[in-house]
Amino acid sequence: MRKRNIILMAIKPIILSVTITLGISGCSADSKLYTALETPAAANYEAVSSKAVLAETNIVGDTNTGVIKSWEEYEAQKIPMIAAIPDKNIFLYGKKDNGVILYCNNTGHFYDWNYLTPRFILPRMELADFDGDGREELAVILYTGSGTGYSVEELHMVKVSEKDVLSDDPKDRSYLVPNKEYFKDYVFTDYVQQLNKQVKLNTHKKGSSLLADVTVGKKVNSFELANTEDDIDNNNIGFGNIVGYEFKDKKIMARFALGAIRKSYASPDFIGEINSEVEFDSGVFTLKNLSFQKNSDK
Repeated sequence: MRKRNIILMAIKPIILSVTITLGISGCSADSKLYTALETPAAANYEAVSSKAVLAETNIVGDTNTGVIKSWEEYEAQKIPMIAAIPDKNIFLYGKKDNGVILYCNNTGHFYDWNYLTPRFILPRMELADFDGDGREELAVILYTGSGTGYSVEELHMVKVSEKDVLSDDPKDRSYLVPNKEYFKDYVFTDYVQQLNKQVKLNTHKKGSSLLADVTVGKKVNSFELANTEDDIDNNNIGFGNIVGYEFKDKKIMARFALGAIRKSYASPDFIGEINSEVEFDSGVFTLKNLSFQKNSDK
């Protein structure tokens, strides 16, 4: 099932009970209201249904409640606020059945995102010109997976500064043509492939010790492993079980646990992590300036 980004128009982010019309053109410049009673399944922008339907729903967008701080507050609110940049009039609300509603300048947009686990780690947001095009994007970090030896965050980039149409000049050929970049959501998914191209692992015995050489780019990091059993598959590195992101000085930093795959273990043997900067350009995420840090140095 593909995902769709659906717009919700609201005069103010307050509690409303309204009748909503699903529009013909999706993200357009008209005054129709859009909602997500169906479960969209796409991260990418897409036009809504070509058939208009009527539905009733309640939209909760009370900015006075603030971001929730506990499971009790989550349960008490119908659609709790889970992240906010108040000075930029940006608020993120979590729907309890599925997905989130992103309010930006009193316009709501639905995304089918997973946003909470039993660990109760809330989303983080940062507004900046990440791709250097002169317009700000909204980066969102979601904590989507937790468990034994498993902790995964997901990185999204939303094009919040794009106009809903390519042109509002009647003389242009693109007059009122929907802009597919309008609030389009990009998600970073191919980091494992990028890591496998840039990171290599080689283990070898030296006397009774087992040494590991982790090569990142042209730099080789050599160290002794605590587990001296020589059963590591050097052609198969375990990336993806532990993934984290953080905002630092208007940049996005990433960390990926490096798991050595042992024949005698069902789960990866985490021997260190890869740290990297994440660049975003033309809808593409790229890992830059990678470095390795072994566990004993953390």
